[in-house]
Amino acid sequence: MSEDLVSRAIVMPDGARVIVVVKPALAALSDAELLVKLPFIETINERWAEQEAEEERRREQGAPSDWAVPDELRDEMERAKARGLQSDLRVLAQRLQADAPEGTRDFDEGIAWAVRWLENTATRLTR
Repeated sequence: MSEDLVSRAIVMPDGARVIVVVKPALAALSDAELLVKLPFIETINERWAEQEAEEERRREQGAPSDWAVPDELRDEMERAKARGLQSDLRVLAQRLQADAPEGTRDFDEGIAWAVRWLENTATRLTR
């Protein structure tokens, strides 16, 4: 049978707050005692702070971020959004055409124009 775990916020020596998940017996310890029992927390926090500082130095120097989205992925995301919008526009055009009541000649021409505009806009999205 596994023991239940509890979450607890601790304050690191640098003032940062960290949430840890520990066994109930450890949850009763003070922050300092918990850091002695779980020294890897401090190491992880220090490493994260060092990486953040390095990332900030790179940004200041104009270097690309390690976390930046590659151009290929960004382009693919834009294409996916365009395909989704294209699909939505075509569905809207079909619904407009199917649900439009019969009206005067001008009304029917207006509906036809709106459908053509939606279709043309959808086509331009993937060019």
